[in-house]
Amino acid sequence: MLIDSENLSIPSNIEVLQSHIVVLDNNDQTFLTLIDKSNNKIIDKFGNLGHGPGELIHPGHLLKLDDNKIGVFDLSNMAVFAFDIDSLINSSTYIPNRKVNFKESLFFRVINIDQNKFFGYGISQNSMYALLDYEGNLVNYMFDFPVDNDHKS
Repeated sequence: MLIDSENLSIPSNIEVLQSHIVVLDNNDQTFLTLIDKSNNKIIDKFGNLGHGPGELIHPGHLLKLDDNKIGVFDLSNMAVFAFDIDSLINSSTYIPNRKVNFKESLFFRVINIDQNKFFGYGISQNSMYALLDYEGNLVNYMFDFPVDNDHKS
């Protein structure tokens, strides 16, 4: 059975969790769609755009944090917001937690490597790539940027 895509505008990112599929749809005021994997039905739309508590300004992409938790990287806030799927389903007033703030650089994308680290790429004074802990603190820069003339290939 196909997923009813009538309620999706421009899906840009998908993460598959244990029992659900989460779709990032940046063309709607409510930017996340939760789908039940067992029947391919849309359960709910959630995640609000804005500047208020738990609202995101520019949701960039999804990160699977665990089997029941999805993260959304907000490009404007330079933060990952964590959404607990069970809490979303059971509460109409659920507000996501701001899980990680990235303080060191302007990242275009972050990827969670494991339960303790993120890999980010973007713009910083020292490097395009950085390894960060789950508090958003720099662990290590990777690959010098800009490359000096002695190291160009």
